[in-house]
Amino acid sequence: MEGVCETKSCTTELKSVEFGNHQNGSLMETGLGNYGCSHYRRRCKIRAPCCNEVFYCRHCHNESKNSPESSPLKQHDIPRHEVEKVICSLCDTEQDVQQYCINCGVCMGKYFCGKCKFFDDDVSKNQYHCVECGICRTGGKENFFHCNKCGK
Repeated sequence: MEGVCETKSCTTELKSVEFGNHQNGSLMETGLGNYGCSHYRRRCKIRAPCCNEVFYCRHCHNESKNSPESSPLKQHDIPRHEVEKVICSLCDTEQDVQQYCINCGVCMGKYFCGKCKFFDDDVSKNQYHCVECGICRTGGKENFFHCNKCGK
């Protein structure tokens, strides 16, 4: 559907589905808060499509690739909407972008946006996807509106 974004919060709706020796309900909390970087708490890493390297998030990639130590000819930002692969932080399985690991079943981010390829376990930020902006924002959709005059 046009204008609809795939944003989800991990739930325990699939309690009967088993992954290995764990049930999905307990996997929602497995590793919660123990993984990620200074930018985001999440249970996956991303494979950058531009350089094929693995980072915890787009900010980590951009800081690394655009640091003063990097060759100016090799500096670049990640095209974040082009990320296609993630690596589960618990079992190291590389897979297509999705909220639950295909191998161990862990929820890789309590907040997940399939359009932005964005994962975050800290849902207190009240993330939401702004369809007009084409990115995820924080602060709660109910507290903001998108201005179609200025585009922000």
